[in-house]
Formats: sequence, structure tokens, C-alpha cells
Amino acid sequence: MTEVHETGAAAACETRRACLTALLDGELPPHDATEVWAHLAECPACRRAWEELAAVRDLAAQWTMGDTPDLWPAVQAQIEPEPWETVMAELRQLRAETQALWGEVAQLRRELAARPTPPEASSRLLFPNGPAAPAGRRLV
Repeated sequence: MTEVHETGAAAACETRRACLTALLDGELPPHDATEVWAHLAECPACRRAWEELAAVRDLAAQWTMGDTPDLWPAVQAQIEPEPWETVMAELRQLRAETQALWGEVAQLRRELAARPTPPEASSRLLFPNGPAAPAGRRLV
């Protein structure tokens, strides 16, 4: 933190406020913690931010859930699904959709095979541009 070159009071406040959570958690190196404490002693706005942060932490520490051993796994399953579980669920869904489509295709093939083909339709299928004349001959 000592490498940061502040250009004014606002920059000093911004730099110190960025360290408040680490200070609260005891994660700041001693020299940096001393600098932040000194700033908090001089700056009412930052001191207010520190007091609010500390109050929120204190309230959160008092909050209890009672005896709910199965709560965290249920919450974790909702916010952090295992990637492979998600992929496998998607693959199962795709497989079911693909099988349904193959069933529809097979049904359509059966229906088409059962239909009689009119003679003019079969010749159009064989010769979409009309029947071809042998080389050197012309169809009349």
C-alpha cells in the first residue's frame, strides 16, 4: 500500500477504504494496518464506513440458523452445480429430444412409403428438367 502515490484526500480515502475489509479480517500487513488506523483516526467519512462495515460483520456473526446440517449442501447445489452434472443433464435432455425426432422421422418415412405416387410426380422426380434426349437426337 505504501507504493500507491495519492494525489489528494479523495485518493487517500479511496485507497484506505479499499483496505477496510482486509483490516477487519486481520489480513493486512502490520505496516499497512497502521496506516489505515491512522487515516481512520483523522477521517470522519472513512471512520463512518469502517463502523458500518464492522456493524454489518457483527450482525452477521450473531445470525444463527439453528440445527440445519442439510442446509448448506442444498444451497451449494443451487449455486454451484458440478459442471459434469450440468453437462450430463443437458446430454440426457438432448438424447431424449434426438430420440423423439428420430421417431418422428421414422413415422414420416412410413407415411410416405404408404402413399401411392402419381405417375406424373414420379417422372418429375426422375427428370426435374424434363426427360433427357439421347446425344444427337431431339425429343418431339
